[in-house]
Amino acid sequence: MQAKYSALLKSNTQILVPPPTNHKIIGCKWIYKLKFKLDGSIKKYKIQLMAIGFHQTNGFDYFEMFSPTVKQTTI
Repeated sequence: MQAKYSALLKSNTQILVPPPTNHKIIGCKWIYKLKFKLDGSIKKYKIQLMAIGFHQTNGFDYFEMFSPTVKQTTI
C-alpha cells in the first residue's frame, strides 16, 4: 500500500489537502487482487484505492457524475 500511495503522490495523481469543515468526507478502501500465470503461480499483486461513493446522495453530496470511457473504435 505504501508503494502505491507514494507512486500516486509522486505522479501528482493525488494531493493531500486538509478536509473542509462544512462538507461530509467520503471514505475509501483498498482493493486487493492477485493476477495468476497459466500454471497457477502468482504473477503479480494488484492494489487500488477506491472511494466509497455509495454513501453519497444525488443532489445533496454531488450534482453530476463523470466517468471517462474509451471505445475500441476510438483507439
